[in-house]
Amino acid sequence: MRSLILLFLLSVIEARAQIQLEPIEISDVTPPSAFSERSGSWPSYEVQQDELIPGTRPISDSLNTIPGLQGRDQGSPTLSIRGSGQADRVLKLYEGIPLNFGDGLGASNLFIPEETIGSLRLLKGPSSVFYGPSAMAGALDHRSRLFERKALRLSVSDDSGLLGRRSVFLATPFKPDSQLTLFAENAPGRFAYDSPLSGGRRESNSLETLRTTFNAKYDLGTTSVRPLLLLARQTGETPGALNFPSSSKFRLHGTLAGIESKTQLDQSNKISFLFSDLRFWRSDEDSFGSSSYTNARTRLAADWGTRLFNDIELKTFTDLKTETLAATYLGDSKFTENSAELGQSADVPLTDSLALQPAYRYLADTGTFVKALGLHHSTDRSVSWLTYSEGFRAPSLSDRFANFPNFRANPSLKPETSRGLELGSRFEQGRRYGGFLEGILIGGTVHATEFDQLFESAP
Repeated sequence: MRSLILLFLLSVIEARAQIQLEPIEISDVTPPSAFSERSGSWPSYEVQQDELIPGTRPISDSLNTIPGLQGRDQGSPTLSIRGSGQADRVLKLYEGIPLNFGDGLGASNLFIPEETIGSLRLLKGPSSVFYGPSAMAGALDHRSRLFERKALRLSVSDDSGLLGRRSVFLATPFKPDSQLTLFAENAPGRFAYDSPLSGGRRESNSLETLRTTFNAKYDLGTTSVRPLLLLARQTGETPGALNFPSSSKFRLHGTLAGIESKTQLDQSNKISFLFSDLRFWRSDEDSFGSSSYTNARTRLAADWGTRLFNDIELKTFTDLKTETLAATYLGDSKFTENSAELGQSADVPLTDSLALQPAYRYLADTGTFVKALGLHHSTDRSVSWLTYSEGFRAPSLSDRFANFPNFRANPSLKPETSRGLELGSRFEQGRRYGGFLEGILIGGTVHATEFDQLFESAP
């Protein structure tokens, strides 16, 4: 009986240990990102750095506390905003670089270094006007924290009673506002166990992740340059069914390279460029053989902002993208897609506290216009807004050609569209009495979102 009780306790215990040889200090410096510049005063939700607990829980746990959001990192990673469901309907970004490919499977978590993410910025509702088709239901930008001192973190976590997850994280900052990080994690998975149906063993699932990031900042006169690099590799295995115990093994490789430059031309004009190259490679091996596919995408984003008469700010932005997919099932052929998008937004002050923000984006490959209109009122303590926005998402490669048990491909699918209307207000009273009372924060939103022509899955 005691053995049974001990076994039960071992199966439910959760233990974590963390050693930091240097205190982690975070400098509040905005990393390279064009996320907020295009959207201007458009309302967004920001998860601050102290709300994220690195090394102890996934980011999705923090996102699940936000009304209207549902996140999942295990299985098929996805993020749903206000019932959007499919992973590719929400655009994920890392330091302002979009991570969604044209395959329709959404962004790979391989490009999101949770170990060094410091804050998140979220736009709820259709955001295709600012960020393109994959932002049909919203957009989420992941921003790195910048360390002021060298830091080493060793952690062990166990949520299965088997001493499962072990990780090492090293951050090496250098001036100006630059750093190099290294991350290694091994999760051996659950022990193998007997499979009575097959008379054999069902192998365990294991996962090993290696990742390094580099970002820096250089000021060259009136121009600031920010290079960014991410290299990642992940290997693991997926256990078979009880009646088919052999497991399949997979290997993932990802590279992300980007460089952003911002130049203040004069008091009224500024221009920025963000070039990114994103590559993802996956290989699978099982008892039936091996397969692989490779995604590669290059993107050039250019933004020009100018101040007109009566303090009107006009922003013009363009995105040029080229994507190539090569896969075993395609043979020697490759899937290539080029797209060009042009948009404009304006901040028009009506009074000292009230502003109007109209915006549009033109998608050249489909000949589609998406529009947005926002009315924003702000004071020292409160912000109120009324917004209308549209979303657009063309059928992806998997939507048109991939068949699944609960989804049948259709090459003739029409694009998905969305429209969102939101009324919101937020009031904040600052800290008082030397920080003993944290003040008051009151806010609320009323929204209505309509999706049309959604591609559905059936049980």
